[in-house]
Amino acid sequence: MKPELGTMADLTADITPEKRARIDEIKRGMVDAERGHELAALRKAQGMTQVQVAEAMGVTQGRISQIERGGVRLDTSTMAAYLQAIGGELTILATVGNLSVRL
Repeated sequence: MKPELGTMADLTADITPEKRARIDEIKRGMVDAERGHELAALRKAQGMTQVQVAEAMGVTQGRISQIERGGVRLDTSTMAAYLQAIGGELTILATVGNLSVRL
């Protein structure tokens, strides 16, 4: 007989606000690490070094390393600046129902 897992609400009912905050913090870190990894892959595909990106952004190579390792919270302006430095652009697509608009 398989054990019943219940609903997601059942599974998370006993999570305290402190635990929820810690879970959310871990999730944000994982998202930042994934985004940093993707940015690094794009940079490498462009044949650029961290030093070159840093110079184009006006920051240190250490800052680029932090971004690529997920060591900093990535906001849209930082991602846009990074992408511009490697010859790209950040685009945002808003979708409501069947309508999509590039912002």
